[in-house]
Amino acid sequence: MAYAPSHAAVQPDASAHATESAPPTLRRLSNGSYEVARQAVAVEVASLTSGRVRAVPRYRDGKCTGFRVMGIVPGSLLEQLGLRSGDVVLAVNGEEIDSSNKALLLVDAMQTKARVTVLVERSGELLSLRYRIR
Repeated sequence: MAYAPSHAAVQPDASAHATESAPPTLRRLSNGSYEVARQAVAVEVASLTSGRVRAVPRYRDGKCTGFRVMGIVPGSLLEQLGLRSGDVVLAVNGEEIDSSNKALLLVDAMQTKARVTVLVERSGELLSLRYRIR
């Protein structure tokens, strides 16, 4: 399934008829804040569970401190949602990701919640990515 580039995700003009275009899959609301269609999320969750995108635990002092994501394809929805290969997911909705079971929180939250906040470490910097899922 191909995704519309982020510049094509702009809301249609108010004068456009509803039958002329579908709602955008993704809309960037502000820096680090996105609105995304739940159906598109389901496709990306499938990529996580199929092994195309990998998440491996990151350990510090013998303790899991998050999961590093790898294999995010340029132009994919995951990239458009602000994630990059090498990012370390530290927390989802305030819950630290310190085990494989907790890593599944991200998958579950993206499928069931209306709002999701993901704390990510990228090149030593902390980023908060916020998603509104419709």
